[in-house]
Amino acid sequence: MTIDWGGALSKTHFDADTDDPSQARADLEAMVDRLNARLATKTLLETGDKTGVDAKIVSGTAGVSGNLVEWNADGDAVDSGQAISGLVMQVTSEVAAVGSASVEFTGVSGYKRITLIIQGLSFNTGDHVYVQIGDSGGYETSGYQSDAISFTSAGAHSGGNNTSAFWLPSTGSADIFDGVITLEKRASDREWVCSGLLRSGGGRLVATAGNKPLSAALDRVRVKGSASNNFGAGSILLHSEA
Repeated sequence: MTIDWGGALSKTHFDADTDDPSQARADLEAMVDRLNARLATKTLLETGDKTGVDAKIVSGTAGVSGNLVEWNADGDAVDSGQAISGLVMQVTSEVAAVGSASVEFTGVSGYKRITLIIQGLSFNTGDHVYVQIGDSGGYETSGYQSDAISFTSAGAHSGGNNTSAFWLPSTGSADIFDGVITLEKRASDREWVCSGLLRSGGGRLVATAGNKPLSAALDRVRVKGSASNNFGAGSILLHSEA
């Protein structure tokens, strides 16, 4: 087989000594196409030529920090005018609760879903767990419609309604809560709905659900004890989604 590459990778001459020259030519042309593509990419990266419709690798243009970038018709990157914060999940650092009367998250405005991940949360005093939300006027301590139930596999249960917070009923100081509580904003107004399912130890599960309207945009969430006693153990992580 004799191949004349003609300097650059081009198919200027082909001579195949084979039983199936058409197939050999097709295979060779496919190989040459792949080599040419690799050479073009290597040249592009080395020369720094990163503009144009064909390249799709761009130098970019000035934009607003925190906004998404999009391609224009020329293949250049431009500011889309849309903030990244409106599309992504924000994750806080895990906050240790032990020794504190409450765990508070502030600056959480502009989100439609907030998730609290609770791990090993307990009180030495057997307080119920309260989750309260608020706006620029402070935390709301009334007006909640929150129902919760604590039950075991044997069928024993306790619980009820609470208007002071979204709540998790405790049966005593031995309860240790693990699970997830989700707060979601209704699309039409500032009302927030709550749902959660957690274990509290000893084969016991706790389910909670409710709603709470606010007079302004939510910007804070806190977790505390019903009697404001300190947490004995545990941590809380908050996810917020716009």
